[in-house]
Amino acid sequence: MPIERSFEALTPVPPEEVFEVFSDIQTHIPLWSIYESMRLESPNEAEVTLRISGSIYKLRMKLTSQTRRASRTVFVDGKGSIYFHMRLNIEPRGIGSIVTGRIYVKAGFFRERILSPGITEFLDDLKNKIMFQLPAIAEVIRRRKKGLKAEAAATTSAPKATAPKVPPSPAKQQAKVKLKQPKPSPRPKPVQKPAPKQKELIAKNPDALSDEITVGMIVLKAELIKVEKFSGDWKKVIDFAKSVLKEVGEKKPLYIRFKTDETDIKLLIKEGKVIGVRVDLPNGKTLNGDKALAHLKDAKGFSGRTYVFSVPEEALAGT
Repeated sequence: MPIERSFEALTPVPPEEVFEVFSDIQTHIPLWSIYESMRLESPNEAEVTLRISGSIYKLRMKLTSQTRRASRTVFVDGKGSIYFHMRLNIEPRGIGSIVTGRIYVKAGFFRERILSPGITEFLDDLKNKIMFQLPAIAEVIRRRKKGLKAEAAATTSAPKATAPKVPPSPAKQQAKVKLKQPKPSPRPKPVQKPAPKQKELIAKNPDALSDEITVGMIVLKAELIKVEKFSGDWKKVIDFAKSVLKEVGEKKPLYIRFKTDETDIKLLIKEGKVIGVRVDLPNGKTLNGDKALAHLKDAKGFSGRTYVFSVPEEALAGT
């Protein structure tokens, strides 16, 4: 029998922003845990490679959407060696949204039995991303829009004219030249071997999260591996990062998010070192690197939840 599954997920993100994420094929499909690659053929069509239950399937996928009053719906249809259909209905719920999803997969009796567990895992993962990661994705899109508007405003303003610099005359240059007697070279001092240094956890000026595109790639590709409550100051944030490294290891990059009512703290760890520290403040201001560190060291404490993500290497190609 064909595989049919459904789910519901609540998110604090407004319906129009949820719709913006899922109605764009280039943003929507890479969120799937079964996604492998995509070759775009038009703004809403692509050849997509999926890996489900260990097998590879290439499907020609088309994304369509519709809006009716407060309800917004996204449809994804894929045809190939299997038939894939997904429907996402987005409606307002309180200050956020409720997303209702339904999936239908037809692949033949024996293949459907093999695919069924993989489809279930895929929907569970998508539900978790809507609940926990969608706010960060929407935030990246908002900031990217602000950046594009700022660039457009900058290009329309005329550049200020600057007076050309006049080079000094040859006579003045010659007057400045003074002959100096060479000083005798000092005797070489005996070389002392430096004491072995302990590996520092935080890199110098850790600003790897200052690039919005990098943050967007991390959010799209990261896999949630741990969620727990957190309360403490900056020292406890560092202690938590050390404990995660000890538990998970240094092989995989990690993205740790401390979400509180007042502050959104993000760390990026690569090869056992924190290369990105970012703080998003309630007033819309963002601090990165040394400025973020200074703010966190002066803060009294934080209380909220922490989310730990595993990040694939390809998402950090530019860091």
